[in-house]
Amino acid sequence: MNNLTINTNELLTTDEVSQILKMSRSKLAMMRMDNYKEKPDFIPFVKFGTGKKACVRYKQSEINAYIEKMSVTK
Repeated sequence: MNNLTINTNELLTTDEVSQILKMSRSKLAMMRMDNYKEKPDFIPFVKFGTGKKACVRYKQSEINAYIEKMSVTK
């Protein structure tokens, strides 16, 4: 039996999401821009603070949803 538990409400750092999605940090930063929010591959995020020092996090559930949305099936 596998005891691995995934907390879908866990907040992930940009580095963690970058590793999970095999996507650069700069691509994730570009995807957070206001003009990108209407695109189909936008990933919702949580921002603590303002300006360049703000802390950005992604919910594990949003990353899971993004992976499902981007999955190609025949």
